[in-house]
Amino acid sequence: MPIKMRINKNSIVEALMSDIDEDDKPTVKLDLNALKNQALKKEEELARVAADLEFSTHKKSQGTRTRTKIPKLDPRLKKPVVILFDLDSDFFEKSLKQLPQNYDYQLVKTLAEFNKKLKTAQIVVFNYDLHAKAASQLIVQIKKKLPKLKCLLMASAISPAKAKLHAKTPAGAHGYYQFPLDAGKVAVEFQEVLKKISLAS
Repeated sequence: MPIKMRINKNSIVEALMSDIDEDDKPTVKLDLNALKNQALKKEEELARVAADLEFSTHKKSQGTRTRTKIPKLDPRLKKPVVILFDLDSDFFEKSLKQLPQNYDYQLVKTLAEFNKKLKTAQIVVFNYDLHAKAASQLIVQIKKKLPKLKCLLMASAISPAKAKLHAKTPAGAHGYYQFPLDAGKVAVEFQEVLKKISLAS
């Protein structure tokens, strides 16, 4: 189900998404302005919460890092497909070795690639530090049109309490992860997100 996107001079992401029904339905144009008008109070709440999230503002802890044990997936099951949103970036490409094994990672460098991979994926991972606006707007649309696809936001600093509030807004993700990357901790978060897919099925 294609999502056609362009980023205008104001870095506003627009998308054309078709319905997820099996029959061929005409493409539906999502009007972001209409979405904002329909959920004005929610958008105001999102703005307040997002302003308080303070992503990327705290210094990384200099304490000793302990590596989390990586939970095992059932080897009989197909590897979950995880899209790594690396638009205009090489962050995830350079970080693949720091992510847990047994997942089918799909690096996305262009919006066209993003469109093609959405239908088969279970999780989309966004780096909030690099793509805050795009992530927020895409999550709103993914939740509306692809309810079985779950989104994970990663950032340098996320307060658990504020992340919990953010999750209740229209652009709220299904999971949050604070850098630095640790394969064991990422795997735990992936499994928590995958549980939400099972509950939604």
